[in-house]
Amino acid sequence: SRHMRLWRSWKALSAMGVRYPVSLAVATATAKTAAADAMTQRYIEGKSEMDGRRLLLFTSFGFAYLGLFQYWLYAIKFAGWFPHAVRFTELPLRARLRDLPGMRDLVLQTLAGNFLHIPLIFFPAFYVFQEVIDPTASGGLADKAVVALRRYCTNAWDDLTSAWTIWIPGHAIFFAVPMWLRLPVNHGISFLFVSFLSFTRGDAYLVETQK
Repeated sequence: SRHMRLWRSWKALSAMGVRYPVSLAVATATAKTAAADAMTQRYIEGKSEMDGRRLLLFTSFGFAYLGLFQYWLYAIKFAGWFPHAVRFTELPLRARLRDLPGMRDLVLQTLAGNFLHIPLIFFPAFYVFQEVIDPTASGGLADKAVVALRRYCTNAWDDLTSAWTIWIPGHAIFFAVPMWLRLPVNHGISFLFVSFLSFTRGDAYLVETQK
């Protein structure tokens, strides 16, 4: 039956995720980020020709940062910093509601993800990636980083409030799933956010060069 086929597919995906968690996280991050930008350019902005530089930005950022770095941060470091996190994700729902240390770590992870990682690491890294790939940018890496961080400071409040709208509830969801599934769930939720980021910040280098 259809339900049995879906169940077998889910079991196969689960087994692959447990066996190859890094590969699954990086593959879903790269594909999701590239697809979100391509969809935004083609169907939301209605572009007849794809901006290859912008697609390269999101694809490389998806691979290096959202895939590799965030796997290290969320699946490895957070598991060490919040020692009840792994055990909490393996409990049945009813048992989780009685697990006060696990609930506390869930809240702390959500706060750390939103108010430390996103403003202090995620957005600075995105703006630097964007500046480095910008074909019109001049100067060395340090000069580009300074320009990128100045632009981030200008946009910070709008960027952060938009991010928190999605990621405060989003982190509460994906920090509660099993560790191997954490990054794929994160990437599923972030498809919406990356589409928004692509729409609002994807062509930022064009705006800068037209001033």
